[in-house]
Amino acid sequence: MIGGLVRAGVLLLVLAGCRDEGPQIYGLSFGSFSASPVVVTRLAVNGQDFQPLPLLVDARSDQVMPRANAGLYSQPLAAGRDGQIALDLGWVELPTGRAFGATVQVPVQELQRSGPDNVQLAPIFGPNGLLVITSDPVPQSGSDQPIHDLAQLCAARSPDEDTDYRATPDSLPDLANVLAEQRPGFGDPTCPEPEALP
Repeated sequence: MIGGLVRAGVLLLVLAGCRDEGPQIYGLSFGSFSASPVVVTRLAVNGQDFQPLPLLVDARSDQVMPRANAGLYSQPLAAGRDGQIALDLGWVELPTGRAFGATVQVPVQELQRSGPDNVQLAPIFGPNGLLVITSDPVPQSGSDQPIHDLAQLCAARSPDEDTDYRATPDSLPDLANVLAEQRPGFGDPTCPEPEALP
């Protein structure tokens, strides 16, 4: 499904090379805050580009649990260094058309396991370039909603990649429906409003 919609995230099963002592499968999922659905335009995992992109993410991770857990892809993963997984991400906020980018490394030993050889990882996108890297444990009951955040940062602006997807609502599946939905304002966002371009 090229450029498909991700309502509750995208789960990617990624084979991790041939390190006997480490996990062999990585689950990578996406989420987004209700105020800021995004289009992911760039993703590399340990230097290896991921497809299909662009990818529409509308997960409402600040309102629902689990925060990101849908879709399924498989792809080989180049071996990382020093027990780290490196993510290189680029995305565009749909409400503003502003592009952001970030590179993050997370230690494999900090990731939640969903099996003997499986670990889980989820970038969640928020307003003004907020990026939260999570690895939530599997809930044990309906009232059990554990969260495990590994990193939180305000990403750098990438103004050369700004895109007004409102001008091309048919460019991605379900994009027109996502754009038409009522969204809450950014409220008091974690990341400050980016400076206006000259």
